[in-house]
Amino acid sequence: MFSLTGGWRRNTAIAAVGIAATMLVGTAQVNSLNAPMPLPQNLPQAAEKGDRLDRVSYQRPMPSLNADQRGAVETAVETFVWGLSNKEPKAVWVFATEFEQSRLGTEEAAYQFFSKIHPPLVHAKRIQIDSVALEGELTRVTTYVRDRIGIQWSAEFSLFQDDAGDWKIVDCELSPAPGVLI
Repeated sequence: MFSLTGGWRRNTAIAAVGIAATMLVGTAQVNSLNAPMPLPQNLPQAAEKGDRLDRVSYQRPMPSLNADQRGAVETAVETFVWGLSNKEPKAVWVFATEFEQSRLGTEEAAYQFFSKIHPPLVHAKRIQIDSVALEGELTRVTTYVRDRIGIQWSAEFSLFQDDAGDWKIVDCELSPAPGVLI
C-alpha cells in the first residue's frame, strides 16, 4: 500500500509490481481471446457461381407525387411567398402549422413573425420552382426567388399535408444564389 511516510523507493517498488501484474493479467486475457476456436463441422457451402445473389441489387422505388399533389404543393409555396411580398397576412396564415397558429394567435402576428425570419421573401418580385421531391413524410420544394433589388435567393421549403389535406410549410431555408438567373 502506498504510504506518505514510507519513502519514495517503497512506493516506486509497489507501483512497479502493480504495473507488472496488470501487464501479465492483460496479456493472458488477450491471448485467451486469440486462441483458435473450433469451427462447427457442418457449415453451409457457398452456392454455385450461377446461383449466387451477390449481383442482385434492390432499389426502393422513390415515392412521388401525382400531378394534382405536385400542383397543390407548388401553389402553396407560391401563395405563401405572394402573401409575404404583398403584405397579405391571411395568405400567410393559411400555410402556418397548427402549432404556429396557436402560438402566434393572429394572422397579423403570424405575418410579422414570418416577415422577420424570411426578409428576402417579403421583397420577392419573382419566384421559380426548380424541383419538388418527397423526403420521408415531408415534401421538399426548391425554388429560386429574385427580390425587388435584383438579388437572387435559393429557398428550400419543407411542407407536410395535415389531416384535413391542407399543405403546411414547416421550414424554409434561404441562401444567396448569385449564379442562378431567373
